[in-house]
Amino acid sequence: MGIGEHFCYDDDMKLIVDPTIFERYPDVEIGVLDIHGMDNSGHNNEILSLLRKEEAHQHELLANTELGSLPEIGAWRKIYKSFGSDSHDFLSSVEAVLRRARRGVNPLPQINNLVDLYNYISLKYHMPVGAEDSDKI
Repeated sequence: MGIGEHFCYDDDMKLIVDPTIFERYPDVEIGVLDIHGMDNSGHNNEILSLLRKEEAHQHELLANTELGSLPEIGAWRKIYKSFGSDSHDFLSSVEAVLRRARRGVNPLPQINNLVDLYNYISLKYHMPVGAEDSDKI
C-alpha cells in the first residue's frame, strides 16, 4: 500500500492519518498548518532571498557529502524502501531539493511565495514540507 493511501481529509477538513502509519513508523512526527487569507500572488523578494541564500549555504555544506549519510535522508530512504519504492527512483521531496542545492547549477524555480517558503524550510531543516490548496481538495 502506498503512502498516499494512508492520509485523507474528512468532510470537516480534518487530516485523517491511518493508525498503521504510527505502528510502522513510531518516531514519525506530522505537522499541519491551516493558513487562511494568505495572499499568494506576486513574488516576495525577501522570501526569494532567504531561499537563494539557503541554497548557497547547502551547496557549500553538502558539496562533498553523500546525501544518504545524512540521518534525515537515510531515514526517508528506509521508509520509502519499506513500502516497496526504490529510493533511487523515487526521492523524498527533501532529498530532491537538497540534491539540487548540492549540485548548485540550477536554482529551485520560483513558483509562488508559499512554495518558495516551504522549499527554504525544507533546505534549512532537512525535512520534507509540502502544501495543498484546501479549496482544491
